[in-house]
Amino acid sequence: MKDWPQEVPKAKVYGNFRKDKFAALVVPHKWRNDRERPGMSAAHLALIRKLPCTCCHRIRGNEAHHLKSLAAAKERGVGMKATDKFSVPMCAPFGHHHELEQLGSRREVEWFWENFGINPHALADALWRGTGDIERMGRIMLAHKLVASKELASRKGKARKP
Repeated sequence: MKDWPQEVPKAKVYGNFRKDKFAALVVPHKWRNDRERPGMSAAHLALIRKLPCTCCHRIRGNEAHHLKSLAAAKERGVGMKATDKFSVPMCAPFGHHHELEQLGSRREVEWFWENFGINPHALADALWRGTGDIERMGRIMLAHKLVASKELASRKGKARKP
């Protein structure tokens, strides 16, 4: 008989979890990298960057903002952004893109709607359907700008009435 204390066999520990317990939970990735996911398109992003800013309609220095809320949130994961079909043009030099990134995903749609009268998901969807034709995408941006200006004007009219 062995002397006390006896050694208890321990499972081998990898990082902060045991391999045997969590091995079945690890799911292999379907795609080797993020660019292979459905809905990703470098060509679409290049066209988005050429369009005017969704907020101020300036053309220079635009970036593609990937939406983070509603349907786009379902495509995101840890360390993953939404696919390119949920992107809208935002200006970097005038700070709209940075301001929205600082705000976070919970108030994203509200920020677009309150400040500019724009539904960003409807705009992103229309731009995705028109991808490949920069003129059509420009007309989509113009149509959303007109709808947004009417929305903002109607809000101002309601605010003036007692």
